[in-house]
Amino acid sequence: MLIEDDGIIISFREFQESFLFVRCLLAKHGIIAGLIRRKAFGAHIGNFVRAKWKARLQQQLGTYKFDVSFDATHHLYCNPLKTALVASAVDMVSLILQEHEPHPCIYTGLKRLISSMSCIGVDDALTTYVEFEKQLLSSAGFGLDLERCAVTGAVDNLAYISPRSGRAVTKEVGSKYSHVLIPLPQKAPSTYEDFLEWFEVLGAFLKKVFTFFNINIPHSRSSLNFILSELRK
Repeated sequence: MLIEDDGIIISFREFQESFLFVRCLLAKHGIIAGLIRRKAFGAHIGNFVRAKWKARLQQQLGTYKFDVSFDATHHLYCNPLKTALVASAVDMVSLILQEHEPHPCIYTGLKRLISSMSCIGVDDALTTYVEFEKQLLSSAGFGLDLERCAVTGAVDNLAYISPRSGRAVTKEVGSKYSHVLIPLPQKAPSTYEDFLEWFEVLGAFLKKVFTFFNINIPHSRSSLNFILSELRK
């Protein structure tokens, strides 16, 4: 069986002496794992590749060949914040998505996130990352509806989010239940302060996702708060 597809490398580790075990998010085929000879592997996590995966059967551990089309190391790793954002996104994708299940929206979103980091400022990077986390939640079945009130349908004066449904409610509707509702950030996450508000809100729902899969939120995501605090000093 031969699969040829565009992909993003999301993880790799040593496998015996001569090989690496690589997991790649493919545009049309989802995450597929495979082996590649160490000497032939010139890519890094976050790289865009043209991948060739070969195995006798789909269920077997196949072998990979890659042609790198975008080298993330030249565009990201000179900026610690952008590096941390990409690492967090890649690690969550690697943990949440099941192998051999296509997720074209997540592939497109992750590719947009990584490629945009090379040409946008820090403020836009924070906004782009938040949008990716929203998309990841949606693909995992925990999508947020923040456009209108879940009770009245109003689109103005939205102030809270229901922790159960992920839907927004207005200040008037939610004021009596504010002690159990999540405050809805009122600004786009274009500054560190605004990003941290979104970071906490999305983190509450991501926790549900990782609890559902019985795994821990990756350290790369949990440490973003610390990294932002250090960069602000």
